[in-house]
Amino acid sequence: MFAVQVGILLLSLIITGPVYTACHVERASFTESLSIPLQQIACVVSNGRQLSAEQEMLIDDVVDTSLIPEYYNPVISDPIKALVSYNHADAIIRNPSKYNRSLQYQQPEQGTPPHYVQSALKPSPEYFSS
Repeated sequence: MFAVQVGILLLSLIITGPVYTACHVERASFTESLSIPLQQIACVVSNGRQLSAEQEMLIDDVVDTSLIPEYYNPVISDPIKALVSYNHADAIIRNPSKYNRSLQYQQPEQGTPPHYVQSALKPSPEYFSS
């Protein structure tokens, strides 16, 4: 099993490294890679879930929290990605581990994980309805 995992990892590194370079494939923007986590956070904020002071501070470093409900669309993450891209996405780039640790899937006692799951599944309901 370990050999299969190592093989998959090596294949992934080869494809995303030399093969992508040879084919002139450009890397996606950083916020593009955060599409689902950003959408999940936006869902939690838009549904009025309680955030910790640290979470609110981290989100406010990136974007004005009051704008999130206005931009949040449960079936597409592009508005939220744009909101972050045109504001302070560099705050996440400077310290990604801080944001990852502090914002994602925190505080299950407050009931936020269902919102994270719901926001991840909403963009593709036809896929999950069969």
